[in-house]
Amino acid sequence: MSLVRICGVRKSYNHSIVRRVAGDREYPVLKGIDFKVEREDFIGIMGRSGCGKTTLLKMIGTMDRPTKGSIFYEDTDVRRLKTEELAALRRNKIGFVFQEFNLMENLSVEENIMLPMVLNRRGYRDMRAVVDTNAGLLEISGLLKKYPYELSGGEKQRVAIARALSNNPDIILADEPTGNLDMPSALNIMDCFTRINRENHKAVVVVTHDPLIASYCGKVLFLGEGVIQEVYESSGNRNRFYEQICNRQILSYSRG
Repeated sequence: MSLVRICGVRKSYNHSIVRRVAGDREYPVLKGIDFKVEREDFIGIMGRSGCGKTTLLKMIGTMDRPTKGSIFYEDTDVRRLKTEELAALRRNKIGFVFQEFNLMENLSVEENIMLPMVLNRRGYRDMRAVVDTNAGLLEISGLLKKYPYELSGGEKQRVAIARALSNNPDIILADEPTGNLDMPSALNIMDCFTRINRENHKAVVVVTHDPLIASYCGKVLFLGEGVIQEVYESSGNRNRFYEQICNRQILSYSRG
């Protein structure tokens, strides 16, 4: 059974500016998306700005609802879940990583990592063990007593990833997770995602505009015109996959 199934998903918006110009006409962003996320998949989502990458990621994360179509987590259609059930799904099945880190500045690193577990009312000893495990995995054990303002961008993102892993989710959703980082820090973050995918057996879905970042993935979906235009799969050679992604991106821009 697939971890996530996206079936005929469409998303339209009816912004006020659109209503003034075109009455009740809707603006379609996604026009029919179908794909599956299997356990331990490492998927990149690419495409031009405004093509719906983040919109799609939000719907996979149940933070937004499709206009039409269905999203299933295992055999559960998320449209049928009540508000509290959706919240539980997000807490327990999905880990989120954002470009802006979204750490609580008044909490220490270890408290930030604990926060999702506090919301799940887990015991302190259990939380302490998870913090130590995740901090070791992300190589931030020496930072646990520090506060976000004392950290570099790359360190903040590793803390955010450790937090996303706190409730042992099945899937990590990352929206431009390296967008605010220098290249060495960005590649370090992608190494972290690779370890999480391979060693912790988590599915990872990353939205990015950078071919080098996308080359870490096992599969890359190219969005355009509201649909998945192409799917590229890695042969295991990252350099070759990077070149393939670059060529696809150049072709896309040359088409205007």
